[in-house]
Amino acid sequence: VISRHKKCFIMGAILIIISNAITVLIGKLHSIFYFSGYSMYWNSSRYNCSTQHADLTKIDSKEEMDFLRWHKCSSDHWIGFVMKGSEECTYLSDDGTATARCYTERKWICRKKIH
Repeated sequence: VISRHKKCFIMGAILIIISNAITVLIGKLHSIFYFSGYSMYWNSSRYNCSTQHADLTKIDSKEEMDFLRWHKCSSDHWIGFVMKGSEECTYLSDDGTATARCYTERKWICRKKIH
């Protein structure tokens, strides 16, 4: 049985389920996106991405924003922006990007560029 959360990822992507997370390969975006299955602080999320030779995702285009908002389902996810001189980090919500204290636990999205 596929949970409601995993159903959100089925349309328009190739899925690879790896331990508690989902890796999505989207050819035209030339990236591998990893949507976490659990929550961590922003710094821990960034570290987790680095152990996979990836980074917290940055959003480079409207196409990427639309894709990530569609596939993240209802959870907010940390992404790779930090407000300079602040303890605020950026996350992706249903409405777009927003900021919150970096020590708030959220799921996260890693991105690894492929050539």
